[in-house]
Amino acid sequence: MPRTNLPPLLAANDGTAITTTDQWQSRREELLELFRENIFGRVPAVAANLPLQFVIERTDPAAMNGAATLKQIRIELADRRIDAAMHLTLFTPNQRSGPAAVFVLGCNRSMEHIDPDRKNRSAFWPAERIVERGYAAAAFSVDDLGPDRDDGFAGGMQAAIDAINPSPRGDDSWGKIAAWAWGFSRAVDYLT
Repeated sequence: MPRTNLPPLLAANDGTAITTTDQWQSRREELLELFRENIFGRVPAVAANLPLQFVIERTDPAAMNGAATLKQIRIELADRRIDAAMHLTLFTPNQRSGPAAVFVLGCNRSMEHIDPDRKNRSAFWPAERIVERGYAAAAFSVDDLGPDRDDGFAGGMQAAIDAINPSPRGDDSWGKIAAWAWGFSRAVDYLT
């Protein structure tokens, strides 16, 4: 395995040793910038300002043999230039009277692993076990955001947002993992 030269964690880019909390906050920003420049890329500014719409496409209050309420939510951008959306499947436990903590899965496998009808109970997403313990279970396909394949960033919400971005893709444009993380944030927007 080739040896990788990583920057020292507790030294600033200029070599100054990190010894205080304030210095660490500055170093943290330097490290985040290195990740943006070299690994994950930058989510385009246009994506941060797009208004969302949440459309409940289906509700089943007797899902999982009555143990949960199923909601299937289409999360779309209100900008009509974007014809793409992500689909969130949410099970909330029926035995809870108040809010439930939610486990969110960004599924990088086929849709049969999410299966809202629960005919195929995949161990990859044990929604029943989560609900039995009093938690909510949510999942979406990462393919809705940026397909998990080498396709030159074609397809999904990532490509649709790139199409309206006034800046062309550069070396530090958002990659798939950044697009998926953006999708997790949109799921949290709905859930909160």
